[in-house]
Amino acid sequence: MGNIYNTFKKIWIREGKYIAVSLLLGFVIALSFAIISSYRYSERIQSDIAKKVVRFHVLANSNSPYDIDLKYKVRDAVIEYTKNFKDYKDREEFIGILSENIDNIKNIADNTLAMNNSNYKTKVFLSNDIFPYKEYGSVSFPAGEYLGLRIEIGEGKGDNWWCVMFPSMCFTDESCQSVEDEGLENLKDTLDFEEYSIITSRDSENVTPKMKFKVVEMWQERKYSSDDFVTNSDK
Repeated sequence: MGNIYNTFKKIWIREGKYIAVSLLLGFVIALSFAIISSYRYSERIQSDIAKKVVRFHVLANSNSPYDIDLKYKVRDAVIEYTKNFKDYKDREEFIGILSENIDNIKNIADNTLAMNNSNYKTKVFLSNDIFPYKEYGSVSFPAGEYLGLRIEIGEGKGDNWWCVMFPSMCFTDESCQSVEDEGLENLKDTLDFEEYSIITSRDSENVTPKMKFKVVEMWQERKYSSDDFVTNSDK
């Protein structure tokens, strides 16, 4: 043992700094690889989810109580109309039927405003926007860019109301505290197992999907500033 120790000591004295540098370099390379891999994983998961859903958001004219109330009335009317499309299982077909009905949706929104003694007009269009992290009951969507049906009421300077229009998950609970079982089933049928387990991980006893969601959300939140988001609230 003494000979082995002495031999190792001599090698360390002669080569120690090179060994230390090699170990440090190996650590840096391994850490860099882990960081790059986690970033790429985050990008893939968010992007894949975004390619399978269509969001829905309504922007109030302002944040006055009157304008917020109008926002909810427009929301309810449009959701009631778009329930006609809930049986579509193919996203591209859904986007197509939604595009064909943009004018009808705008008329419904404008008529709802008129019936509530408002002279505001709306802008209705499909738009790719950057959404912040959002919880829908037990479901959490990471921040990132998503296609959505966007309705701007008047100046559109008030807060958003959001839901997921495809697969059909829209509901009219103002606080977004629950998602119907049917909505969860629709989502489960649309996403793959990993994607679904990650965004429903808050109520899961399995630590792995929770850790995966933290990785995804950590990177997605760091990509954007608050000014990038379509809005910072959903009141």
